[in-house]
Order: sequence, then structure tokens, then C-alpha cells
Amino acid sequence: MPDTHHKRVFFALWPDEPQRDSIYKIYQKSIYKASSGQVHQRGNFHLTLHFLGSLTPSQVDCALQQAEKVMSEKFDLTLDSFACFEKAKILYLGPTVIPPQLSELYEKLTDVISVCEVPLESRRYQPHVTLVRKFKDFQPSEVSQKVHWEINKFALLESISTANGVQYKPLQFFPLRDHTQSIKMPT
Repeated sequence: MPDTHHKRVFFALWPDEPQRDSIYKIYQKSIYKASSGQVHQRGNFHLTLHFLGSLTPSQVDCALQQAEKVMSEKFDLTLDSFACFEKAKILYLGPTVIPPQLSELYEKLTDVISVCEVPLESRRYQPHVTLVRKFKDFQPSEVSQKVHWEINKFALLESISTANGVQYKPLQFFPLRDHTQSIKMPT
């Protein structure tokens, strides 16, 4: 019998423990007391590339196969500013400068997953790491310390509802190339 269970999935950058620690420390030092709302769980920190929504098993397989085709370079990302989405009541940490490699990765994913018949969001892409949902008060403050993140992979994550809230689980990681791999040497 075929699996018909839908999965709620999205492509994202998934930080390693040192980046998670840095993000959490910045939150605690800078805005912990200045904001109220639902604090995003430390284990769920991520930077979304594409939210795909609730997909059938065949759509998930398609997204995994298409993501294998993405050839993008590794890059460095600096998270150095707080901001919020007023309407959605989301407080986040993001980059002041978006590296061109991040924009390229986003565009390449957009291109390859379009064949999976998955509706993609139409709003302008704003890379961010969510810190607080349903915030009530946000007073802009300086980031106490920048987070330097070496991006060498992206992932397809599943969003799973549990009694303790939503948990994000990586389904598969996709490595990015070293920029020297894209340079062909004459023979």
C-alpha cells in the first residue's frame, strides 16, 4: 500500500551547534528582556530558503531529487541585525548584506523545484532566523555580537507537530561546492 502521508516541509540553512549557541546568546543578551511572545526553540533555529507546505510523498521525492541538481558555492553569512515582520508578529535576526551566493542558491532552488508542482511564495525573499513569534513589544536594539556562519550545505526539513510544540527534523542535507571546484584548470 503506498504511503499517502503528507509532510510539511521546507528548504533551509540548518546551523551547526556553534551557530545555534551564538544566535541564542545574542537573543539573550540583546532582546530577551525587551520582547515578549513565543520564543523560538533553540533547536529549531534555521534560515528558510523555500517553504513548500504540506506535500505528498511523491512531491517530497521530487523536491529531494531536484535539490540534488543544485550546484551552488559555499559562502559566509553574517547575521548582524534585528528586525521584525510587523504583520506576522515575528522578530528575527538577519543579515544586513545578503551574499550573492545566498541569492543564487535561492534562485537555483526556485528553478529546480518548479517542476514538482509545488506552489512557491510570491513575496520578496527576506533571509532571517526567527527568534520570537507573536511578539508584543519590539524595541530596536544593537546586536551584541555578530554571528559568522560558514554555509556549506542546505537541507530539506520536516515540520512535525508534537505535544511540546513544533519540531524541525532534517530529512536530507545537500552539500555546496567549494568555489575552487567550479574553476576548470587547463589540461
